[in-house]
Amino acid sequence: LLLSNSAFSQQTNLLPDTAYSMARTLAFRGAWGEAQEVLVPLLQREPAYADARLLLARTYAWAAQYDEALAHLDTVLSDWPHQVEALALQVEIAHWRGDAPRALVLVEEALAHHPGTTELLLKKARLCLQLARYDEALQA
Repeated sequence: LLLSNSAFSQQTNLLPDTAYSMARTLAFRGAWGEAQEVLVPLLQREPAYADARLLLARTYAWAAQYDEALAHLDTVLSDWPHQVEALALQVEIAHWRGDAPRALVLVEEALAHHPGTTELLLKKARLCLQLARYDEALQA
């Protein structure tokens, strides 16, 4: 499902959920740039569409464009400071950047607001193992 340039110009007329669904399909097929071309105009029209902004951040993160991803996460977190998906993506980005200590701090902060969240607990355990903090890994 690749869209031509004319299809991209027409997508600005799509309903927000339709555009999001299209972008999500593109993103999960690895067409991150095409997904971004759908999401950017969508967010210009609907700046508070948090799921679309998170997906856009994720596509930037997958493409190793971490600063762009973090800018969109900051926008989401300014409105919803404890949004678990945004917090988890912050952890992933720190880890992908090779900063496991920072990722561990971020996951611990996220767990303070979402204790018992399986995804966050698994991230913490993996980070603790990577940092040779084995006792903490077992407790996560």
